[in-house]
Amino acid sequence: MTTERGNDEMGTTNATGGTGTANGTGWFTELAEELRRRGMAERRVGETVTELSDHLLDSGADPADEFGPAADLAARLAGDGTGPTDGDALPESADDAGAREWRFVCDQYVDRDVLNRQGDLGWEVVRIDALGRFVCRRDPAEPLRWEYRREVVRRRERGEHAAELAPDGWEPCGYWLYMAYYKRPLSAATGTAGALEPGDAEPGRPWYFGRRVRVMYLACGVVLLCTVPGVFLNGGPDTATWIGAAVGGVIGGGVGWWAMRRDIVRGVRDDI
Repeated sequence: MTTERGNDEMGTTNATGGTGTANGTGWFTELAEELRRRGMAERRVGETVTELSDHLLDSGADPADEFGPAADLAARLAGDGTGPTDGDALPESADDAGAREWRFVCDQYVDRDVLNRQGDLGWEVVRIDALGRFVCRRDPAEPLRWEYRREVVRRRERGEHAAELAPDGWEPCGYWLYMAYYKRPLSAATGTAGALEPGDAEPGRPWYFGRRVRVMYLACGVVLLCTVPGVFLNGGPDTATWIGAAVGGVIGGGVGWWAMRRDIVRGVRDDI
């Protein structure tokens, strides 16, 4: 128990100190102190700080601008100073709550279908980590069905957009690039039909890619297999080859980025 607590405190110190220094403020240090003062468990303090730090790696925003005053956020997360409350506090951890955690990655053509399929089994997305993976949890004791939606939202408009969706029960559960993901329990729309029978459910696989993305990866692999051996059989790459590869890579990457953004805006879907 002492070793585990020591490790948690060390993780909290690293997270708060490193992030606070990087942003030029002690915002994360203040948040951790406020959470402890309000009775949140040390392990959960470290986990909360880490989750918020991972979010800022994606958004690039200042913590005070993104989350508001540290004391106010701590009050919402841990209650009024008498300890965590059911309505405001986050779960102590996946282990403490008896919940299972699962992380997976998927492309933008199948993300909504995968999320809603797994949400129907009781998997709730709690955030998107720094690697772009959906971090999910499921409570086997009181599982709920979840539904998800994805929107294209500018970073500075995230708060306003979330406020517009809030009356219908939607809350943000992660951001990636210019995509915003929202969740709500299915019971918000269907009543008791949104509940599941108590019991466990096995996580899915760690990745999901649609047909067009798989074809793209296959095509890239074929091109590399056909060109790289030929280049080295002819004496290796020269300056012209490197320049051509660099120019082709920039042009190809730009076209691919434009096409991907267009498909996201249009809401294009694909088969898994």
